[in-house]
Amino acid sequence: MHGRVAFLGGLVLLSCTATAQPLHERFLQLVQTPGLAGYEADVRTAVKAQLPSWTNPRIDELGNLIVVLGSGEPRLALVASLDEDGYVVSRITDDGFVRLHRPTSGPATPLADQFMVGQPVVIRTAAGKLVPGVTATPS
Repeated sequence: MHGRVAFLGGLVLLSCTATAQPLHERFLQLVQTPGLAGYEADVRTAVKAQLPSWTNPRIDELGNLIVVLGSGEPRLALVASLDEDGYVVSRITDDGFVRLHRPTSGPATPLADQFMVGQPVVIRTAAGKLVPGVTATPS
């Protein structure tokens, strides 16, 4: 339920923006912005850009995006994670394969790595360029 509340809160804020871009396009842009754990800056920037200027968004010393609307009681906090599970490139082999490691403590399920077999992926280079790829499958 908490995720749904945060999701709905985000849609309400997105629908209040003054941009001419349709809501579904703005939402799609947010969903397609990669935000690997530890590398959430692009998502934070994309969310902040979508907020109306009157919300006065700020980023705290830990990198959290904070928006305060109104004052007084009751108080409600909408909390949503900016990051997603993923991998970091640890090496590129001579034959062009990319070796990956998980930057977080572990997957939500022991089968998480198996779910990635044969799936399309996006690799973000050090320069910020997004390169499409696919995970290898066993023969």
